[in-house]
Amino acid sequence: MIILKNKFIFRTIAFIFITCFCNNSFYALAQASPEDKVILDKLRKLNIPDDSLQIYFDKYKEGKFNLDTAKVEPTDTIPPNIPLKSHGKAFVISNDSYKSIRKEDIQFQNYHSLFDILKNNLPAFPLSLDGIGTYRHLSLFGSTPRDISFKFNNRPYKDLEYGSINLEQLPTEFMEQAEIFVGSDAVILSDNSSGASINIQEIRYDTKKPYTRLWYSQAGYDFISADGIYSQNFVKNWNFTFGFRTMTASGRYTNSWLQDWNVRTILRWNPSNYTSISLVENYTNHGYGTNGGVDVNYTSEIYDNIYARVKFENLNERVFRHDLTLTCTSLLDKDSTSTVSGSLFISNSEWDNYRSSDLYVKAEDTVNITTHNSHYMGATAKYEQDFFNTFQLRVGGEVEYDVLPETFYFDALNDLSYSAFAYGLFKPVENIRLSGGMRLSTFAGNTALSTGAKLIFSPFTKGGLRGIIDSTSNSSSLDLIIDLSISNRFPTPAEGLNLANEKHFLGFAECRYKTSPFNISAGAFFRNVDNPILTQAEIIDSHTVYQSYNGNKRTVLGLYANLDFVVFEHISISLWGQGYLSRTNDSNDYRFPNFICGIRTYYEITAGRSILRLGTSFGFMGEMQGEQYIPIGRKYIPNSTTSLAKPLSLDLFAEARLGVAHVKITYENILSKGYYYVPYYPQLDGNFRISVSWPFLD
Repeated sequence: MIILKNKFIFRTIAFIFITCFCNNSFYALAQASPEDKVILDKLRKLNIPDDSLQIYFDKYKEGKFNLDTAKVEPTDTIPPNIPLKSHGKAFVISNDSYKSIRKEDIQFQNYHSLFDILKNNLPAFPLSLDGIGTYRHLSLFGSTPRDISFKFNNRPYKDLEYGSINLEQLPTEFMEQAEIFVGSDAVILSDNSSGASINIQEIRYDTKKPYTRLWYSQAGYDFISADGIYSQNFVKNWNFTFGFRTMTASGRYTNSWLQDWNVRTILRWNPSNYTSISLVENYTNHGYGTNGGVDVNYTSEIYDNIYARVKFENLNERVFRHDLTLTCTSLLDKDSTSTVSGSLFISNSEWDNYRSSDLYVKAEDTVNITTHNSHYMGATAKYEQDFFNTFQLRVGGEVEYDVLPETFYFDALNDLSYSAFAYGLFKPVENIRLSGGMRLSTFAGNTALSTGAKLIFSPFTKGGLRGIIDSTSNSSSLDLIIDLSISNRFPTPAEGLNLANEKHFLGFAECRYKTSPFNISAGAFFRNVDNPILTQAEIIDSHTVYQSYNGNKRTVLGLYANLDFVVFEHISISLWGQGYLSRTNDSNDYRFPNFICGIRTYYEITAGRSILRLGTSFGFMGEMQGEQYIPIGRKYIPNSTTSLAKPLSLDLFAEARLGVAHVKITYENILSKGYYYVPYYPQLDGNFRISVSWPFLD
């Protein structure tokens, strides 16, 4: 009886609670007369939400609302789904990369292309040619450009012929961030990535109202560039983003012109708060003169751009490229401990190459303009799982179909390649992270196994040395990193698919220390390459041909350091330096300078949201011989002439944020010093550079 009484009491209390405290709409629906129910049915046919029925019902009763003439716009009370921030990232479950460069991080940088952004943010040696838009690349830890792989939303992004990508083709305003992985992380996540694996995450906008942004840049030698973006959520949970870019320049030397046009679109759907799907089309029309640098055999003063003679006055290339990518990211658990992601992709490139008759490679070669098409398509997939916030497991793979016709410059390729990887991250205690894994890949009949491991010790993390030294201060952090990796690089069609794989070993140790107002990082690395793919010039049928072959061994030993600090609260100073010792086949090759260093400093003034920075930068480089870049096949050949130690560009700059707009002005190389990073491609002399970015309707 007690139980029955309790049940009766509970029902009574519940009824009283509902009738006394629920909203009037519930009461109206529950107690409506037959006439009122007819009115409610008519209101529902007008698509009026349930939580608004009572309002319109009362208005009708008061004579303020006419059911026969009313047209009510439906009101959606369910908020739209939020797009995943991890959509398109290398890791869906949070994990640190070697360096992450977000779109917010570059607002004060006066850049032209992705090359400038990477050069300003990485301890890399710039393999910069003589003009914007040319094949400007990087060497990271003594690597070559073919040792650095690029991805977009985790799908491969490359020129199939060369095994690398021209960084100038990638629009900088199209990325949410650039994730840079090196060492063991890189060789496990990507093929041919002993230098680095760089993933570009698609730009992310989520705006009900239209968002527009304009970026404009202008510099010496008729360089003009503009980039525009429009984005809007056009219906619930759907976003459309459109962008364009154009770049033109006449160049400093003969045949260093640039013409570039890019159009891209993103259609993104968020079916839930835990899933994002996007379809991305990126079209590029990129043409430029490939002059081969100054010909020192016919030029006594290479820094005189009027009288200097370039090696190839009539050699240029243009690519019309489509890259289509369908990407899906899904969180299987609401706490993000289990995820799946993947992409379907297709890339098609149409190439036009013009060369003069003296560049024919064989007696039967008689055509000035050569054209060919290449394309690759495939799919990627990855599963990630976090176990008790202690161990993370990632497994995935790629399948890709490549098609390339045989030409005088490339081997034919018709191949289905595969790769699979497993990657683990173990955190036994709060201040120790141990990661590693392996990757198995196939390409053009070759097979490669890559593996590596990394240890990060953070003694200042809670529970480590920080708790012993000073339990009250959290202003300092210290990371000690040791990374070892073994990997293979496949030969490319431009080098010759019959060559043996390069075998890389890379080991580096790095220390990062942050404490107000100092930020210090320093490291050392050693790279060993067995069977390095080298290039030499040969004469065949009275024509010069750049032939690739396997050497014996190549080693690079290097040091790098960076120091950032603030003095007097308003003055920021950055000092950086790199040192190299490189050998090929047991002989010093002087591919890199024995040292290169620089300083950048500015004074910052703040007024409300606005910021003004006034500063200068300067560099110095030691002796080197370097390697000459040959645009035919994107190859590097040994250089025998030594460049003496010399100062680099002295720049003056002003950087400002005015409300939501950013303005950057730089007077580059004000002393017009002559120098080069790659022989014999002199860098620009004194020139004025300005860039502006301005979001509208933000």
